[in-house]
Amino acid sequence: MPVGSPTLGAVPVGGAVAWMLSLTGTPSLPDEFVQCNGQTLSDPESVYNGTVIPALNGTTDSNRMFLRGSTTSGGTGGTATHTHTVTSTTTSIAYQTGSTNFSPQAPASPTGSASTIPTCYNVTYVMRIK
Repeated sequence: MPVGSPTLGAVPVGGAVAWMLSLTGTPSLPDEFVQCNGQTLSDPESVYNGTVIPALNGTTDSNRMFLRGSTTSGGTGGTATHTHTVTSTTTSIAYQTGSTNFSPQAPASPTGSASTIPTCYNVTYVMRIK
């Protein structure tokens, strides 16, 4: 096997793996693999011919999915969006610790934004189809 050729036997048919598509020196994707872009596979040599490949590399957060371990596969979970809502009113009621008194408090003004995605390295997911 030439230097730089991927070892196909290490990934079973149906296996999805991370691939460093844009890393300098990465060899071309072998014919036995396709990128996981949510496309319908058209390859009569594959057992997945006519099947929609999972969208693991979507172009936006709404059409990209994360991989999650499970006792079954092929299903989806979670939601396409994740939001936090902060409601601001003219006054809020605050409980004073150690007391039974309640007192109106001026609300804090919600500003800024936050992301729940930790620091990461982007990869392209590929799936072995034959």
